Amino acid sequence: MSNLDRRLHAYRKDLADISLKSRVKAGRFVEGRPARIVTHFADLLQKPEQNAPLGRQAIFGEQVMVFEELDGFAWIQRELDGYVGYVAADT
Repeated sequence: MSNLDRRLHAYRKDLADISLKSRVKAGRFVEGRPARIVTHFADLLQKPEQNAPLGRQAIFGEQVMVFEELDGFAWIQRELDGYVGYVAADT
């Protein structure tokens, strides 16, 4: 695979940011859609699970790229520092 840091580059085995197409292997590549955090803060989780380890937090109004929404979670990348993780989809 690649030695890119998954915390800072949106890629998984099944899905990746289209901008990484020549750098990583993934089942499919997508162009993220821009969005903003609409709650006071959103926990950026390492897995799409309520009790998953916390990676960072995003705050109200922060710009993110959304690559996938599934089962109540969105897989995002923060525009501010590039961190990747899962947030509740309604944040």
